[in-house]
Amino acid sequence: MAEVRIGDRRLGPGEPCYVVAEAGSAHGGDLAQGRELIDAAAAAGADCVKFQVIFADEIVHPLSGSIALPGGSTPIYERFRALERGPEFYAALLERCRERGVEFLASAFGRRSAALLASLGVKAYKVASPELNHLELLREMRTLAGQSRPLVLSTGVSRLSDVERALAVSGGCTVLLHCITAYPAPEEQYNLRLLGSLAAVFGVPVGVSDHSLDPLLVPGAALLEGACLLEKHITLSRRGGGLDDPIALEPEAFALMVGGLRRLRGLERGAARAELERQYG
Repeated sequence: MAEVRIGDRRLGPGEPCYVVAEAGSAHGGDLAQGRELIDAAAAAGADCVKFQVIFADEIVHPLSGSIALPGGSTPIYERFRALERGPEFYAALLERCRERGVEFLASAFGRRSAALLASLGVKAYKVASPELNHLELLREMRTLAGQSRPLVLSTGVSRLSDVERALAVSGGCTVLLHCITAYPAPEEQYNLRLLGSLAAVFGVPVGVSDHSLDPLLVPGAALLEGACLLEKHITLSRRGGGLDDPIALEPEAFALMVGGLRRLRGLERGAARAELERQYG
């Protein structure tokens, strides 16, 4: 399996699960709130805090209209426009991550957002599952990242052939994240035994981007199936009005998840499985 590192951390079999707090756009465009999210994630034990570099026209068409989201019907283009921020905003978030001892990660949705991340000197790049087929973007991001900085690719709306094409472009320094693109995602649909097959077929570290509501069920089961990276949304309040706030974990619940993952890793596999079964039947 190709060696992949994010900063000083190696990702792969035998290594502790790398926990990414997906802050996304929960800051609402407010820098103070973004810093507070980083502080909360760091205090909860996350290894990394991930944001989204949003330029509305990279994500949706101006005439997209309204769509149904967990918070209700949303005029999506206007909502994304309101979240647009310049490089100085993300530079300040990156600096706060450094101060709190966590890594900074962000999704890029097009060449403009990818270039912004490159200007910050980020140590890894995230690609959301709808962009997995955006091969031009993947080529651009691999050029920006070089051969040593990883691309983290979500696979939620993809077939194996899509993943194969994406990896042909992104190269060996890649992490694949299995996910279910429903908000919230039903826990019973995750089919986490797929993780071993993905790792064996593609020879790269694998993990899970979890959109389910329970703090530990999917993350814990993913850990037992070999996930090297676990990404889950964090918010200061599930009533905060952010796009993903209704399906995110508040800081206390996020800390419970991290503690649960560490506890399970300290157990022999059979005992860890038995503990999950005791909790969830």
